[in-house]
Amino acid sequence: MPRHKQSAVARNKVKRRLRELGRTTLMPALAALPPLDVVLRAAPEAYRADHAMLAADVQRVMARLGGGRA
Repeated sequence: MPRHKQSAVARNKVKRRLRELGRTTLMPALAALPPLDVVLRAAPEAYRADHAMLAADVQRVMARLGGGRA
């Protein structure tokens, strides 16, 4: 059975979106902090979210980690 009852196409779409947000948004913002590991997990709600909603979630994570500049 697919994870979160989603197809491979849907899982890969969410994975690509999160990877891009991590690369373009999260990593540069956290570069000034001491080294740390960050894991982005896709909750079932991520499959219904558009790119802007996922970006807002990443911004909230950055704020909690102290790397958010917003």
